[in-house]
Amino acid sequence: MSLNRNNKPKRLKIPMKFFLGVVLTYLIIRAIPYSYSSSNTLLPKKENLLETIETKGILIKKETTYNASDNGMVEIFVEEGNRIKAGTKIATLKSSEDSSMIEGELFQVEESLRELRDSKIELDVSNKKLSDEELEKKVIMDIQSSIKNDKLERIYIYKDQLSNIGVEGQSSEKDLESDAISILEDKRDRLTADMNEKLKQYYSETGGLVSYKIDLYEEEYIPKDFEKYNYDRLKADMSQLDQKIERNTTQFEIEINSPIYKIIDNFEWHLAILVDDLKEIEEIKNDNTVTIKIDEDDKNITGKVVMINEFKNNGVIILRFTDRLHDYYDSRIMDISILKSNKIGYKMPKDAIIDKEGEIGLYIKDLSGVIRFRPVSIIGEDNKNYYLEAGDDSGNLRLNDDKVIKTITNFDEVFLKPENLREGSIIK
Repeated sequence: MSLNRNNKPKRLKIPMKFFLGVVLTYLIIRAIPYSYSSSNTLLPKKENLLETIETKGILIKKETTYNASDNGMVEIFVEEGNRIKAGTKIATLKSSEDSSMIEGELFQVEESLRELRDSKIELDVSNKKLSDEELEKKVIMDIQSSIKNDKLERIYIYKDQLSNIGVEGQSSEKDLESDAISILEDKRDRLTADMNEKLKQYYSETGGLVSYKIDLYEEEYIPKDFEKYNYDRLKADMSQLDQKIERNTTQFEIEINSPIYKIIDNFEWHLAILVDDLKEIEEIKNDNTVTIKIDEDDKNITGKVVMINEFKNNGVIILRFTDRLHDYYDSRIMDISILKSNKIGYKMPKDAIIDKEGEIGLYIKDLSGVIRFRPVSIIGEDNKNYYLEAGDDSGNLRLNDDKVIKTITNFDEVFLKPENLREGSIIK
């Protein structure tokens, strides 16, 4: 019995030493700091998370098109896209019909008027006493001489003088000159009117933006009867709206009834926007304001919902705008991004997020260098990143179920490669 009592403690010493050694080793290992490169950590940074609907829209404008009244050559006087006021001269159209004879005669009349006003014509109607027969012969010779020498103004004077031969109280020289000027002025006005028929002047009837880019849908997409802008119509028209008449020079030939230019009202305009799935815009109602991006423009623009045309699962939103038409006036079809929400959160690579015992989070290094696990709430994602909901300045975040968690802050270094990390370890 004494032998057994002496041997029993010896068998217990070996397991006890082994256990104490394991514990000691574990504590030593835990006490050894991790060597971890700072390049494998990232400080959280808040960024905007935009939830968008990518679609297309058609621009609806109040625009008036002006067509050519004849075949001919157009000359424009206002540059593309300029804003003008009512009464501004936009263009002229010179008819292709030959007007050289009218131009020549008008030039001759103008020259004759100038000569009559600058000099006096000496007539001997009242100074010389001639018989009616002698006077008639002389006047006829003077007419023939004036025709030969292209003195048109004299012909009118002599013609009047000839008709007054033998009439008591003949016109004086001064009266004849005045009559000649009046006759020439009437002739000039008639010729000018004829020339104006050959040279059409185009003036703006209203103010607005001038454009020579015409797609022939100016009378189709007008700002009224918005219920007619349905999903199927817009889809069909978008396949045909790529064609556009453009005037790239200040002078160009044109055919009768073809459009020359248009004036666009820049105070108000609309967009008809396609919606492929009405569920995506359930929160958007009439009279709401909606923010969008157009094409590749970095700036947002906000419009008011005028109407939502629904048909089965798809529809069309009509938005009204009152500014910035000058940025888009020359377009009809546009790429549209509807901004549904704009949240702010921490942008973090997906590889940094782990699932620890059913809880989503990541590892951070706190200010004392200890590895800590922080739960997170994911509010969005893109191809490579998650967006994490931000808490208060202390990192406290209240979830939907009123549970409060301690999440990450701006000062926590997040480990980008969390594999093999252990919470509570020290990073040197």
